[in-house]
Parts: sequence; structure tokens; C-alpha cells
Amino acid sequence: MGLISKVRDSFSLKGNIPPLLLTSLLDGSAWNMHEVIWQPYILSIGGTTSSVGLLTSIWSTVYSILQFATGELTDCIGRKRVLTAYYILSILGLIFSFFSSSWIQLIPIIVLYGLADALGEPAISPIFAESVDEKRTGLALGLLSLTWWLPGLYSQIVGGYLGDVFGVRHVIAVAFILETITLILFVVLVKETLKETKLFKLSSIVKNIKGLMSPVGELRSFYLLSMIDRFSWMISGSIFVAMIYEAYNFSLLAIGLLLTAMSATTAILVVPIGKMVDTYGSTRIMRVSSILSIIVFLLFIYVKDFNGIFMVQIIRGAAIALWDPSSSAYLTKNVDSDERGRHFGNLYGLKGIVGFPAPIIGALLYGYYGLTGAFTATTIGLSITAVLVFRMKE
Repeated sequence: MGLISKVRDSFSLKGNIPPLLLTSLLDGSAWNMHEVIWQPYILSIGGTTSSVGLLTSIWSTVYSILQFATGELTDCIGRKRVLTAYYILSILGLIFSFFSSSWIQLIPIIVLYGLADALGEPAISPIFAESVDEKRTGLALGLLSLTWWLPGLYSQIVGGYLGDVFGVRHVIAVAFILETITLILFVVLVKETLKETKLFKLSSIVKNIKGLMSPVGELRSFYLLSMIDRFSWMISGSIFVAMIYEAYNFSLLAIGLLLTAMSATTAILVVPIGKMVDTYGSTRIMRVSSILSIIVFLLFIYVKDFNGIFMVQIIRGAAIALWDPSSSAYLTKNVDSDERGRHFGNLYGLKGIVGFPAPIIGALLYGYYGLTGAFTATTIGLSITAVLVFRMKE
């Protein structure tokens, strides 16, 4: 076997994986650029940090409630069709947001983004996992995480620079172009992985919700800690850019550099950690991540300068790289293959519903107590998550 073949086999770079990596990397590039300017864009057209929190909460509500249906939908009509709809709706959202002149006009657009993400989230993990054999699930999900974090090595700096020099609308235009290219390549190159389709029934959604209220075995603990973790991160993480941008008066390029520090660390670590998950199991990796997360937000309370925040962002990236593939692999390995879309959709839906008030709470805490208020609340929540993770079995 040649060197190239060995590398391809080692990282499962064959079949559906190469086109999935390509399209997901382009998609990640577009939205990493967009992430840098989105909250400053809201502030620039009349919004406040509270407006950012409100819009994020609206997105979370739409995104969460719909996933009780979209998770089932992806198990019925296939991963590819659902992801195609995600790309189309994302493109429409970018077009409409480009022409917005008031943050109020972003409300229907954020609803559209919520619908798009509700379609994409429960479909993307199964299509990656089902494109490799079961023994390499952790690696496949690590590669999926990489497609978001690797573009952070360049696109967030580029987005910040373009936003400072040409204005934030130019960044939205570039994201639109990238997302359109992604849609075309996805439709042409990616193959469906769901073996059998079935009729979509509304009664199945009701059944899913009833089952969700009483998860079996260790899934009960996993669902609980996942919801607390999401809520805690969203208190300050969902409005992080707006808070830092406003509190320290950083430029968009500086914001891009801070986000890049996190993304670069995650990109470097996420694939080897995916392999570690396959070797050592999910729970050990999740425990390390939970401790690092607490350290991150404690440091955010006390570190005030750009260089210090930059270093904390590196630790934050490591915590995310540990959590994403390990938590996804845990769920993947504990449910049947033909029900993964439903379980991912239901879990994401639950996390989002619980997290709905978090951005608003974070914005209120920031308004009354500054950065310390928001970061302290996140630290408390993550401490509870850590306790639950250490009690969880593989």
C-alpha cells in the first residue's frame, strides 16, 4: 500500500468523506467570517447587547423546537435532502441580512437562520458517522468538528480585516458567495448515507417527545448534563463577541484574532482527540473538557488585556476540541444507527429550549454587573456539569 493510500485509510479519506470535508470546510469558512461581524453588525444598525441576547434567544427557540421534527425528518427522507434545504435557507438569510437597515429587520432573518440550523444540525453528524465503519466513528466526528474549527485559522482574521476596511456588509457578501459554491458542490458530489427512507409522520414526533421525557439508562444523565452545559456556555458564550467588542473597544480584526486563537487550537487538537475517543472512550475525554471549561471562564473574570484573553481563548479551544467529538461519539454509540438523526435532533432541541433564556440572562447580568456577572454565572453552571460528567459511566 502506497503512502497516500495509507494516509487516506488512516484518516478515512475515502468515499463520501472527501466531498463532505470540502463542502463543510467551505461552509465553515463562510460562517466563521460571519461570526466575527454578526454581533458588531447588530450593534452598528441600532442594536444593543440586549438586542443581541434577544435575537440569539429567538434563534435558539426556533432552532430547538423545530429539531423535534427535523431530527425525525432526516431519518425519513435522508440526510442529503435535509442538508440541501439547510444550504438554501442559509443563502436566503444572507441575502436578506445584507439589505437590512435596522436590527428589528433581523428578527425574521434570525427565524430563517434558526430553521436552517434546525435542518442542518441533526443531519450533519449522522452523514459523517455513516460514511465510515463503526470503529472509526470518533475519527469521523472529529473530522466534522475540524471543518468548523480549521477555517478559523484564516477566515476569522480575514472577516475581521474585511469588516474593518470595507465594512461588515462586504463580509456578508463573501459568505453568500462561499455558501452558494458549497451548495452546488454538495448537491453534485455528496451521496446519501441513509439506507432506507420511510414516510414522515407527525405521530412519530409526538412519540419522540414522549420518549425524550424518559430517556433510558445512561442517556438520562447524558441529556441532563448536555442541557446544563449548553445553558451555561450560552449565558456568556452567545454574546461573547458583543461584550468584548463593547467592553474593551477592540477592533474587528482584534476580535478575529481572538476567535482564531480558539479555532486554531481546536483545529489542531480535534482529529487526534477523535482518535483518542475511539481508544480510551468518551467519558474520560469529557471529564477533562469539563474541568478546562471551568478554568476558562474563571480566567475571563480576572484577565482584562488582549494578550491575556488571547491565551485564555487557546485553553477554550482545547476544551471544545475535547468535548465535541467525545460527546457526539457517546450519543452515536448508545443509540441505534437508524435512529441517530432523531436522537441528535431531540437532544439539540432539548439543549436549545433549555438554553433559550441564557443569552437574555447573560445580557442582563452584563448590563448590571459587567463581564464578571456573565462569566461567573457560566462558571457556576459548568461546575454542575463537571459533577455530572464525573458520575457518568461509559
